[in-house]
Amino acid sequence: MGENVSTVDIAGYVPTDSFFGAPYIDRDEERTAIAPHRYLHGGFEGTGTRFSLYFVPQELYRGRFIQPLEGGLGGSEHSYDSIDGAMGALIGGFDFAVGIGAYMVETNQGHVGSELCPKAGDDATVYAYRASAEAARFAKYLAAQLYDEAPHHGYVFGGSGGSGRAAMCIENVYDVWDGALTFMGATAVPSTGEERPPSGAIFSQMYNAQRVLGKQLAGVVDALEPGGSGEPLEGLTTHQRQALFDLYRSGFPRGVEYMVAHPMGQIALWGWTAEQWYADDPGYYEAFWTEPGYLGHD
Repeated sequence: MGENVSTVDIAGYVPTDSFFGAPYIDRDEERTAIAPHRYLHGGFEGTGTRFSLYFVPQELYRGRFIQPLEGGLGGSEHSYDSIDGAMGALIGGFDFAVGIGAYMVETNQGHVGSELCPKAGDDATVYAYRASAEAARFAKYLAAQLYDEAPHHGYVFGGSGGSGRAAMCIENVYDVWDGALTFMGATAVPSTGEERPPSGAIFSQMYNAQRVLGKQLAGVVDALEPGGSGEPLEGLTTHQRQALFDLYRSGFPRGVEYMVAHPMGQIALWGWTAEQWYADDPGYYEAFWTEPGYLGHD
């Protein structure tokens, strides 16, 4: 990694959202991983917001930017990093940006790890879309200097928790993004007549299918892969077919059944929602093992 080749002006940037202080840059590097690009890391003074910006060379730039949102709780600006971004390698990060002539914006979505921003506190709007939006505005300001023109199109996308926040970004902000892609989103489940936070019910169906299908799951995946038979039910028992049907009825898309065999961190959902489940039915855990009619007892 070499020294940066030109100086960017950050002092002239005035945040659109007055919640955020002046931007700062604490890392400015020339990187070569995947493709040559300029990497800038920084944040906004007085807040927990951090960002990573990845600017492709002038000759690759085609007036676009992409902004992936980390799933789960968020909290990191390095999930899609061009050097060691595990999520980007799986679902499209800097390599995708290079391919479409875009620079990439990544933020921690307003907070570091699982800690709330000291200034934002419980203000969920900062974490949902405001931190992502202000970082993207600042990146546009820098792009206009580096490329002599700001991007004409920008897109935000995310899965799981990032899916819900990508939707809130496009619904609440009108001067940053031109489109959003949401996928693998959680679902809200009615509880005692009221809506509660997303339960991620489809994950339960995934684990049930994984358990019931067992070794037969490999055949389901193979049947629906390119060149497969297209008949995922072949060789399955009635019980196994029912588990697969339940999964599909929950909204699980055909063609990505490999996710059932190799789930990507969904077990963490247990930790996030166990308290809510207990509040809904506190007697279940004891009854499962002690009362007739429950699978654990029987």
